Order: sequence, then C-alpha cells, then structure tokens
Amino acid sequence: MRRAAAFSSKEELLHALSAHEQAHFETAMADAIRGLSGARRLDRALRFIVEFQRDYPFDQLVLLEPAFMLDQLERSLRTMVSGLVPLFEDVTTPPDAKPADLADLVMRVALSHFLIRGSDAQLLRQLRHVVGIRG
Repeated sequence: MRRAAAFSSKEELLHALSAHEQAHFETAMADAIRGLSGARRLDRALRFIVEFQRDYPFDQLVLLEPAFMLDQLERSLRTMVSGLVPLFEDVTTPPDAKPADLADLVMRVALSHFLIRGSDAQLLRQLRHVVGIRG
C-alpha cells in the first residue's frame, strides 16, 4: 500500500499538483505526436491540446484558487510554448510568421478557452486557423 505524500501547506500541494500535471501534459503530448511529421504532427498536437483541456480534471481550481491558477497558467505558458516551437520547423508558415510567435498564439488561444469555455470544435478551428492548416 502506498503512503500518501504529506504537504506542509495548501500551496505546497497545489504546486506539486501543477508540476505533476505539467509533466503529464509533456509526456502525453510526446506520445500523441510520436511518429508523425509536418502538418500531420502539428495538427495532432493541436487536437491533443483540445482533448487535454476537455479532460483536464482540475479545471475547477480556476474558481477555487484563481490567483494560484493564473500564476500557474502564466508559468506554464512559457514551457508549453517552447515545447510547441519545434512543431513548426517542418511546416510551411506565412513568410513573416515566427515559430515562437505562432506557438505563443496557439497557447494563448487555448488558455483563453480554458478560462472561458467554448466548444472543442470551435477551439480546434481557431487553433488551426492560427497556424494556417486545414482540418
């Protein structure tokens, strides 16, 4: 039988939960896009983002701990953006578009849907539009 971890405060528990979910996102994203390349890989990553948000078990933390969640979303934005940048390396993008800017925009659109829910289909359409791929 596993012993439950002891946390000295609610904040410590929330930070541990956040770190766990960030690691889960990164691992699951890598699994989702493994073996794909180009636009297929990028599109699968976008679909994964939609699925992850839909199934995220702690979305109610935004209501319960808004300051903590906003801080964590801001922190995770940088990590998630850096993880998406390589997905643009072998995809044709508009001439003036930079991969880092596109990745940032993808995550900002996704996070806006996380905070103010829209439909999954709408989010996927918007993400595809941002990166210039068709579904």
